[in-house]
Amino acid sequence: ATAAAAAAAAAATGDEKEKKAWRAREAMLARRVQMLCTTTILLLAACAVLLWRDVMMADDCPLGAAEFYACVYDNDGEPFIEDHEDAEVSAIYRTHGLLEDVDSGMQRVRVYETKFFGKMLAIDNEVMITERDEMHYHEMLVHVPLAYLPNATSVLVIGAGDGGTATQLLKHTNIEHIVVVEIDRVVVQVCRRHFPDLTAAFDDHRISLFYEDGAAWVQRRAALPPTERPSFDAVLIDSTDYSVAVPLFQDEFYQAVRQLLTPNGIMAFNIDSPAYSLATIAESTAQVKAIFKNTFVYQVFQPTYVSGHYAFMFASNDVHPMRTPIDWTVWVEKNIVTHYYTPDVHYASFALPNYIRHVAPFASLRDLAGDGAAPLASLNATALMYRGSE
Repeated sequence: ATAAAAAAAAAATGDEKEKKAWRAREAMLARRVQMLCTTTILLLAACAVLLWRDVMMADDCPLGAAEFYACVYDNDGEPFIEDHEDAEVSAIYRTHGLLEDVDSGMQRVRVYETKFFGKMLAIDNEVMITERDEMHYHEMLVHVPLAYLPNATSVLVIGAGDGGTATQLLKHTNIEHIVVVEIDRVVVQVCRRHFPDLTAAFDDHRISLFYEDGAAWVQRRAALPPTERPSFDAVLIDSTDYSVAVPLFQDEFYQAVRQLLTPNGIMAFNIDSPAYSLATIAESTAQVKAIFKNTFVYQVFQPTYVSGHYAFMFASNDVHPMRTPIDWTVWVEKNIVTHYYTPDVHYASFALPNYIRHVAPFASLRDLAGDGAAPLASLNATALMYRGSE
């Protein structure tokens, strides 16, 4: 019995020693894990501090969240990031080089090289044009209003320093004089170096280029006596949506534009994305409608503009986008080569999704056939001619 008790005591002592050994190993492992975690956290914190220091030392690097990442990526030749505040989304473009970066004193002008979109112009961290899709925007800004004015001779353009709008206008041989008023000379200089096919338009004898605040230029001309006041068949506003362009969104500016338009003249300008900025569409429509009788939104599918669904404003006291007939025969005879615009796309651009119709006046295709089937028949015949000329 004594021997059995001794054996049991020895076994218990062995188990206790083994438990102590396991506890010691567990404690040591826990300390090692804790040390590893602490070291990792310290290393990450050090990297973050160093990265933030480098960014803070860059004078041209903004401090907003999306802009911060854009700055970091830009410095590394990585993606360019465009942020849209209303929708709280960002578009990311992988670039293959920052070709130019200039602070004009008014805005930051940059040109990137991309594989898919070609060269890309960005102003104040927003995409303005790319070589791949600029024609979507410029063709719709120009050819939609000009289709109603086959005999137009004079056009005023506000902004448009990249030359794209002027390039499309020069395709209309009836136009004799184009006035372009661009506020920032640097935009034109940069675009001459990187988008020469577009800025070549500025060398045409029909174009007069002024470097001036567009709003001030218009208001000074509108204040002249009627006999001295210039008149334009169309006024096209091709600007950014912010910063130096803000004076272009005031009632006084639109009223001055109306003074410079011929009786059947048309004003057209870019607004914003209906999908992301519907409130802006509604506010702009209400503002312009108080000044022009016929005020309508029309759309374009622009891959590199915010949501990809972008909009323009059409305004006139005489021309209605559906009720005013278009002589499509004249359009076909001009033999204008387009990438995006067609007679079909022209009318379809006014056929807005229902959610936009709730906040903005819309031109219905029913108005096109309101006087009978002749307008639609004419359009069908023109479509055949147009396709035959392609």
